[in-house]
Amino acid sequence: ITGLSSDMRDIENAAAEGNERAKLALDVYYYRVKKYVGAYAAAMGGLDLVVFTGGVGENDPALREYVCIGLEFDADVNRGLRGKDTILTKPASRVKAALIATNEELVIATDTFDIVEKLR
Repeated sequence: ITGLSSDMRDIENAAAEGNERAKLALDVYYYRVKKYVGAYAAAMGGLDLVVFTGGVGENDPALREYVCIGLEFDADVNRGLRGKDTILTKPASRVKAALIATNEELVIATDTFDIVEKLR
C-alpha cells in the first residue's frame, strides 16, 4: 500500500510526515489486527487476555490502544511504553491486556543449542 517499505518504523515515520499512503497502510493494518482479535474472541466464546508482543506489539502504543477499544484500557500506562512487561488495562477490566517483551534471539539460540545437543 505504501510503496515505501514493509518496515513499520518507516511507515510510521512516513505517516507522521503526512504521507497519505502510509496513513492508509496503518489504518488498514490496525483494522486487520483488531478484526482478527475479534474473530478469535468470537470463535473461542470470549477471551481473558490480549497479549501484545514482538516488534509491532511491543513498540506501537497507538496500535495497542486501537485494538483495546472496549476494554478498560489504561492509556496513561500505555503512552510511550515500549518493550517492558506491563498490564495495559485498569484493575477492574474484565478482559486484561498486556505487553510482554520478547527475546527472539535468545529463543533462536536456545532452540539451536537443543537441536545440536540432540544430534550428538
